[in-house]
Amino acid sequence: MASSEKQPSVFTTALYEPTPSDEAHSNQVQDTTDPVQTSERKPARSWRSTIILQLFSLAWLAPAVALLVLNIGGHTIGASAWCPLGTCWVQANDNISSVPQQRIGHFDSTSHNLLGFLQLISKILEIWFAFVAAGLVYLVVMRRATHSDGLPIRHMTLPIEFADPLRMMDHKLWKNLSSTRQGHAGPNETHRKRFGLSIIILATLLCILCNLMGPATAVLVIPALQWLDTPKVGDTWFQGFTYAEPLTDGWAFRDSGCGTAPFDSLNFTCANKWALSLDSWAATTAASIVESRDGHLLARMTQQNDVFFYVNTTKDFAAHEIDSQLLWVPSRQLVEEFSDDKRIIANISLGADAGKLNMSSSEYQSYAAYNKSLQMEVQRVGPIVGFYPNINLQSTWWTTDIDANRSVICVSDYALIYAIDAGNNFTRCIKYSREGDGWGENVVGATLTVGEPDTASNGSTHPDLDVFILASDRVVFLPNGVFADSPHKFDNGTVSTFQPECIGPLPDNTTTEAMHLNCDWDYFFGQEYNDLSTSNASDSVTTFFYKYADGQSGSMVVDCVVFAAFTQYTFDPATLSNPMRLVQTPSLPTLNDIYNADYVQLSLHPSWWFAAMSLDYNNATLPAHRTTAQMLRKTMNYLRTEVEDPEIPFSVSLSASVFTPIFHTLSLLDWDTGTTKSTDDGTDWWPRLQRNARIQVWAYGLSSRTTYLGITIVIAGALVVLAQFVLGLMDRRQSTSLTQTLVAALAHAPHNEFYDRGVDETKVAGTRFRVMDDTTRPGNLRLEAPYL
Repeated sequence: MASSEKQPSVFTTALYEPTPSDEAHSNQVQDTTDPVQTSERKPARSWRSTIILQLFSLAWLAPAVALLVLNIGGHTIGASAWCPLGTCWVQANDNISSVPQQRIGHFDSTSHNLLGFLQLISKILEIWFAFVAAGLVYLVVMRRATHSDGLPIRHMTLPIEFADPLRMMDHKLWKNLSSTRQGHAGPNETHRKRFGLSIIILATLLCILCNLMGPATAVLVIPALQWLDTPKVGDTWFQGFTYAEPLTDGWAFRDSGCGTAPFDSLNFTCANKWALSLDSWAATTAASIVESRDGHLLARMTQQNDVFFYVNTTKDFAAHEIDSQLLWVPSRQLVEEFSDDKRIIANISLGADAGKLNMSSSEYQSYAAYNKSLQMEVQRVGPIVGFYPNINLQSTWWTTDIDANRSVICVSDYALIYAIDAGNNFTRCIKYSREGDGWGENVVGATLTVGEPDTASNGSTHPDLDVFILASDRVVFLPNGVFADSPHKFDNGTVSTFQPECIGPLPDNTTTEAMHLNCDWDYFFGQEYNDLSTSNASDSVTTFFYKYADGQSGSMVVDCVVFAAFTQYTFDPATLSNPMRLVQTPSLPTLNDIYNADYVQLSLHPSWWFAAMSLDYNNATLPAHRTTAQMLRKTMNYLRTEVEDPEIPFSVSLSASVFTPIFHTLSLLDWDTGTTKSTDDGTDWWPRLQRNARIQVWAYGLSSRTTYLGITIVIAGALVVLAQFVLGLMDRRQSTSLTQTLVAALAHAPHNEFYDRGVDETKVAGTRFRVMDDTTRPGNLRLEAPYL
């Protein structure tokens, strides 16, 4: 039995006694078995078993690749996470509101059931990968353990412990790499340490992958309820506004319901639809103001076909120190397209096919995709018309004739709603053509008369009321009515003279030409005259002069500068979530944007205003029974008598009779489209008019950073699976269980392998052993100390 002396070797087995100390430095392997006994290597795993096992490991790639394809490709499922046939439609336009509510509830239930099941799937994928990773670690460790250099004892447990982060963070695992082989050091020892370090690093990376694979696959396998933008469709390009006379080949003509003959002669009394729309808009505008608690206009809303839209307002501190307000009027032509969108989407949800809807298959599919959503917003980019208004009450103006064809109309004591630093008292002069070409085709004026209502019971009548509408390409503002820069010497040496008397007023039946006044009108209306003449956007101005025909007191001047820009329109076609069927314009240009970006400034022909009011341009009388006429009478009556109507306050009638006709007219402006982009100068910013939708659906995709992390982890896992597959085919060794390894370790007879290691666990763990297959030994393994 063991000697009573204390031996340097402190680790023994239960089956063998320690080796005497005088053999401490012997490196020849000794065994207690019969020297003549030969070892017998375990047979390799059969090819059939190997292929089955490796294919099982490789099969992990199938769901992994499917998850990558689904997420990278952004696969859309539909209104429910469980939608195997792709027909999970909410039917939000059903006439019975409970139908979409019930379907949404059903979709919510099926989605929750599926998400719970998919969590189980992600756990299965995690366990499956852990099995593959364990196989790779085992193959790497055992291939190195059978090498002549062997492997430290601590490394041999890596196939079992590598998935445990606490085990992998054990400092002894990393520290034993610094422990040299028994009594030896040198270049070979450094090479062996590098191999050991690479194995630990591999096991650490696989530890990280195994612990993150579950969350990663859960992120990828579980779809998210998200808002997605569908692809844009449509190949038409904006080609410009029709702001001259309304034409019979435009959208406005088709919408009016008129025939070609009256439209060509500018007789728009046939456009009853527009008259009804204007009067109802004026009435609802008045009602909105009356109902508003703070007395302001909260909604200017009207209808086109079966959808509604409203006028928006933007306020901005704009260029040239003007505190400005822009009113933006949506285009009826574009709003009508949303009406068609609503009809198509509703019919598709009820089972209509492309043939029934008379559309191509591709167009049908673009709409069908919208029906897969829980909620949606159809989006279109298109033109929108804005105007900058100014109103002067109790104004005084006169006409100064220049010659037989040209005149100017000047308004004294003219003030801007948003004053500028130079002051706010101007004489405002505008071009006016009396006969012939006059100032040119861009200066046009026309008059309409407001019909007289029935004579009152006391026999009193209302005075005649006229509205003169003048479109001019230039307006000049004289601060305090003074022309301050005359004579003016130009850079080329010429001198321009403009006498103050030129702007009048002049005696009746005379002209500045007849009076031989020095009036350089080209300079007066030119760009060089006065900075103020350009600071209020005084090009292309439409002015409305309201006055009584018999010269009674009470007058008003309203002018507006009209812009056209582009914005995004949105429309929710679902009756459930948008019962008002309202088209919205969530992002509008500001005046600052107008000054610093491309835009179209429109000089409208007066015939557009007559068309919007459904009047004959050549003989315009606004019937007294029309709501617009009644509101205008109330407005002017207040200015004449300074007595406010007890039923309709002045601010109400003013907005209904002045602003609403402007809204209505600008909404009717039509515009052309084409299949190719315009090549005209200044049109490079005109957009392609396309349609798409923002839909709320269950979908896969790269919608978050965690998704990118999940994809990275799954790709790394796929590389691990491929490595294990290849290595498993190359090395068909049979796996060894933990029990077999323990039995083999207990059966090993130590021969001072632990000499000089003492009780230092780190050094003991760094002791190298070579593991050999041996069917003659317990556990079918034999441990050997490596040779030098």
